[in-house]
Amino acid sequence: MFNSVISKGDLSSPILIRRIYLTLIELLIISENHKVTRSLFNQFFNFSKKEKYYNHYIAGDLLFIVENILEGRLDTFDHALEAFNRKLKRNELELDQDQKVLHQLLNDIFRESKKEPQFYVSKIENKQTYKLIIYMLLFKGSLTEIRKTYFPVSDSEYDATKDEYLKKLPNQSI
Repeated sequence: MFNSVISKGDLSSPILIRRIYLTLIELLIISENHKVTRSLFNQFFNFSKKEKYYNHYIAGDLLFIVENILEGRLDTFDHALEAFNRKLKRNELELDQDQKVLHQLLNDIFRESKKEPQFYVSKIENKQTYKLIIYMLLFKGSLTEIRKTYFPVSDSEYDATKDEYLKKLPNQSI
């Protein structure tokens, strides 16, 4: 559906398109939908190829490295991380705080010197999905177990069928 919106020209802001791609990729990574993620990466990198040194492309590079390690493609992970490290150094690129944390974790995994999850999670400032990704990288349990253990629901009595706000939304099946 997103590709249809782009091809029709309904959405033409390149920055917004790149941000939507990254958000969809993050969502697919944390929902473990790896088959769709690969094609979105291809579309994102193809769309952004002229912007290889900008923040969105860098964020895409990081997520690509994450995807490779989660999928068990360790050779691709190793090569992609080494290339990313060279790119940062050669071009003197700066990462934001959350990207630095994820980058540090990826390098620690590569060097087999990873720390406790809380070390990384406590440093995340804005990108809450990175917290979940950190746990996914450090624990090979199911996503359901990770969410239940590290991201417990604060309102265990919540019932979506009784939510007055959700009832008002059109075409919502509860």
